[in-house]
Amino acid sequence: SYVTIMVLLGLISAIFSLFLYILYNLDCKGKLFSRIILALASVNRFFTLTLQHCSKLFNLKLKELLTRMKSLIGKYPFEVETFQVDYTGGLSFGFLANKMLITAGNHANERGFGKERLSADGKTWVLSRLVIEMDEYPNEGEKYYVETWVEGVNRLFTSRNFRVLDKDNNIIGHARSTWALIDMETRQPAD
Repeated sequence: SYVTIMVLLGLISAIFSLFLYILYNLDCKGKLFSRIILALASVNRFFTLTLQHCSKLFNLKLKELLTRMKSLIGKYPFEVETFQVDYTGGLSFGFLANKMLITAGNHANERGFGKERLSADGKTWVLSRLVIEMDEYPNEGEKYYVETWVEGVNRLFTSRNFRVLDKDNNIIGHARSTWALIDMETRQPAD
């Protein structure tokens, strides 16, 4: 990995720097030692430049990874409307689940594996399981967000996670779902 390479190159560079320092302080006047010092200095410079280059590559790769991770997570805003609340004044469980399904559909469509794309091939997604855990529910008139991402894809099932955020982007709930890809004509699992 980049981190291992960077650590090894840094260690080699430090050893060469120490060796150069020792040779320089020996006060040797022979041509052989001068050539060794020059050779070691150029090797040390090579490792230093290589270390700087690897560091830049590592930072670029890390930025690319973070950008890619952010693009894998979809974040969708909602607002609790009057007809969506229960007797406590908070968003009802049924409407929350519905918003999660809408979020999953939008996320999949935006990334090219949603219902719109699959129906052309005679396939569709079917929800197998949905588990929701909420710490609190948004109240009437409040904005909230649902984030979603695909956790894993197996032969028969796909796992999708959700995170519910309040208007201040504090996490107020989580959910996990399992989906199956079904052939609409045979009603059998599809690959």
